[in-house]
Amino acid sequence: ISQRKRMKLIRKSTVRIFGVLLGMVLVIALPVVVPAADSEVVAAIKKAGGLVFPAAGEDGGWKVEFHLTGKELTDEGLAHVGALENIVRLNLRETRVTHGGLVHLKGLTKLGRLHLERTRVGDEGIVHLAGLVNLEYLNLYGTKITDKALAHLGGLKKLRQLYVWQTGVTD
Repeated sequence: ISQRKRMKLIRKSTVRIFGVLLGMVLVIALPVVVPAADSEVVAAIKKAGGLVFPAAGEDGGWKVEFHLTGKELTDEGLAHVGALENIVRLNLRETRVTHGGLVHLKGLTKLGRLHLERTRVGDEGIVHLAGLVNLEYLNLYGTKITDKALAHLGGLKKLRQLYVWQTGVTD
């Protein structure tokens, strides 16, 4: 490849990278309008280390993530998450949440994706997920669940992706 073509590729790559970075800065910097009723709950979630974003394409839906900044989240902190209506995506990966904390999620009926991988969740908590009728994705990788937990998921008609690698679930 010639020097000229190499420089042209470098310039194109630099422009793309700059565009992505600029987009990320704008998403972070632009204020998100939070309804007054939810503002206290959002503040509590952020104080617990969570990130709250409007979910793209979801009218009034929220995306809540703890896996990057809120690894110290416990069952008590999960009560704030359960108080925020319209959560459509929730990522609790590698937090300190146990099966006891899942009781706070049972009212999140719009939830479509739930990441519980590498948490301390066991069979006892899965019963609280049985009413999540819009759940399409559930990741239980590396948790303490067994075959007993699967019985509670049978009624989730929209569930399409279930990850149970490195659990007590058998074939």
